[in-house]
Amino acid sequence: MDYYYYEKQFDLGNGEKFALTNVDSCFLLCATVTGNEDLYYERLDEDSKATYASCDPDMTAQANKMMAWIEDTLKAQAEDPSVVWKASNMHHPMYGAHYNDNTNIIDHFLPLAEKYGLDAYFNGHEHLLNYAYIPKGESHNHTYDPNSRLEEEDDTCHHNAEFFPEDGPEKDSRFISWNQGDALHQMTIGASGQFTYNLCDSHMQSTAGHFKYIQNKRNGFAIVHATSEKFTVEIKGIDYHHILPIWQPFQ
Repeated sequence: MDYYYYEKQFDLGNGEKFALTNVDSCFLLCATVTGNEDLYYERLDEDSKATYASCDPDMTAQANKMMAWIEDTLKAQAEDPSVVWKASNMHHPMYGAHYNDNTNIIDHFLPLAEKYGLDAYFNGHEHLLNYAYIPKGESHNHTYDPNSRLEEEDDTCHHNAEFFPEDGPEKDSRFISWNQGDALHQMTIGASGQFTYNLCDSHMQSTAGHFKYIQNKRNGFAIVHATSEKFTVEIKGIDYHHILPIWQPFQ
């Protein structure tokens, strides 16, 4: 097991397993730098720019080693009939509601995730509790405005807010159900810290992610439960000393 990235498989009984691939997304930034370094750098938020600055040749070589390991690991999971659910876990999201979309992850990791049938993508980085989905076959869509900032001077930004961008029935039920394989599900569970990030209209409208739920009202966490038949994620919000069931993205 490599300290920066590793696989963990959970026994579900009856010889079936849930495979979790833990990835160092800071390495992923270094692994996917191409010939457009200047443009690439401008796509990053400030924290990721600091990571990029540390992408010396040795780190980039380690990162490319990790990318090869990711494909080998996901391929082995896809070919193992005992693995009934597959998910990844890393720091950075693919699609952002506060920051720009992480185009490098979308361009390089997402195609592997789709190729080998990943079910869920867990991330932090944004201090929010969000749910987005990527329909099957839609692997390379992203948006990027090189002139955008986190908060435009004339932008409308929100705190203590909750959004259902697609305004579907989940707005009332706070629940959604999918058939396995119809989509890859991104869960941003980054609101366990001291404060949540502002949500600005310009970024929520410009992301290429299909968001069904975005909120910065509460800190919180997620509970994951897997059986051979179901993979369930429930987001819990913390309101002072109470734990509130605020959103169940899919089952």
